[in-house]
Amino acid sequence: LHEHGGHPPPRVMARLLKDRKAAPWVIKVAEDLHCDACLEHKPLAPQNKGSVHSAVQPWKWVGADVGELHSEPLKMKFKFILFVELAMKKMALCPLFQFPDNTARNESSVELRDGFVRDWLQHHPKPDWIIVDPGGAAGGEAFREWTADSNIGMAQTAGEAHWQLGYVEEPIRVIK
Repeated sequence: LHEHGGHPPPRVMARLLKDRKAAPWVIKVAEDLHCDACLEHKPLAPQNKGSVHSAVQPWKWVGADVGELHSEPLKMKFKFILFVELAMKKMALCPLFQFPDNTARNESSVELRDGFVRDWLQHHPKPDWIIVDPGGAAGGEAFREWTADSNIGMAQTAGEAHWQLGYVEEPIRVIK
């Protein structure tokens, strides 16, 4: 009913069912409904206005974050990096590698650097800054040295300030 009704909000669906004198248990199911399609297409939450980063000019700031996809049928995991230009929200997905789902593997700073060059810089202007999560591959020597040599500033978000990379983390959630 929810899907064929055009994905109405749960309270609207419950009210329609009450008006049609549906059974109480049906109304309760409608009120508690969680639709994956609706959640994926839900508008992004407003970003915290207290951000120290301002991306008013295009091509100045690029956000980067690593994601991992799991394929049950293939029994594989796929690592990727998502780059997002923070003023215009232009995105580039950079596949890194795949590995068996019963193992774990982290990306290296060399793979991050090579992915940025291959999947961002070959197609877009060089940003003034790249903003990344603390630690991980971005903190590696190869990536830090390369950004310094390339005259690209590297900013790291605060440890638990996920909203600072919200424009990157939200699309990763949708991809997963």
